[in-house]
Amino acid sequence: MANRDIINHISKPVLLDVTLRDGGYLNNWNFSLQHIEAAIIAASGLGADIIEVGYLDDHPGLPLTASCPPSFLLEIEQLSGNSLIAGMMRPSVNNPQLVLKRRVEILDLIRIPVDLKNTGPANYISLLCAENEVPFSFNLTSVSCYSLSEIEEVVKSLNKNASMIYIADSRGALHPEDVSSIVKAIKNQWSGAVGYHAHNNLGLAKKNTEAALHSGCVLIDGSVSGIGLGGRNLQLKIAADIARTYRDDLPDYDSEYDVSEKVLGVAEPGEDKHVYHLSGEKNIKMEWVQLFIEQLGISRTTEVLKKIPRCSLFHHSELKPYVEKKYWDLLEW
Repeated sequence: MANRDIINHISKPVLLDVTLRDGGYLNNWNFSLQHIEAAIIAASGLGADIIEVGYLDDHPGLPLTASCPPSFLLEIEQLSGNSLIAGMMRPSVNNPQLVLKRRVEILDLIRIPVDLKNTGPANYISLLCAENEVPFSFNLTSVSCYSLSEIEEVVKSLNKNASMIYIADSRGALHPEDVSSIVKAIKNQWSGAVGYHAHNNLGLAKKNTEAALHSGCVLIDGSVSGIGLGGRNLQLKIAADIARTYRDDLPDYDSEYDVSEKVLGVAEPGEDKHVYHLSGEKNIKMEWVQLFIEQLGISRTTEVLKKIPRCSLFHHSELKPYVEKKYWDLLEW
């Protein structure tokens, strides 16, 4: 399969499911086989063209969806129906050449997260993907922290053989007009496919996804029941509804595939919802918010976030002025 063919043979917009990979932040990727089966069957039934099944890694002792060993991928292949299978590969993974070689015959797409401050490691992984003749995409993370000109410069520096460039609203901080501007900036430097991944911290996941499509994106995503870090993702059934306005080959909605968080092995949204709304307003990394809540509690975390101005914070130490010393010393970064 040629790199671009992974999207060129699918009707647009392409619908991607991120349940097991992004939802894994809620349970440290400790899904049981029953949870995994339920997630994949639901994603396929809701019309996902591509199902992302987790991270690729050979480190011993990792849960299935945090490592995706070949035997696991072969089992998933039997459940996914006509959906293509994708995995995400961190540039920091040990022995990436071996990790890829063990999986390239099974995976249809490798997704590579890009640190916009240092694109070299992601480009290196892309070269390994090209050598192994497996399609790959770049996921631009935390795009809300960068100017449009910075994003354009990053796109110019990336391997032009990618199947797609994906915009990841990792902090759940974007508004529809921001999404439109970022899509335009990317398309100024990139003639290939562009995708968009929303988080729902501000309650804008649906509107942002619609804005992405109106601006020229051809891939959108969601997760079953919306499971995902912090403010949650766009629900896959809603993403499918949006996609149906552009294409008529997706299955009609079937409530059988609208499964609960319990069936998927994660907890329902709790009382921390307003905290992640605040973190989206302030453009704060959601993993840091998790740590604040664990160490300080919801009430104190809310007080801290209210003091922080909206800005592009790249390192947790930049939060120190906003956290009293007695609380900062509790944090284990």
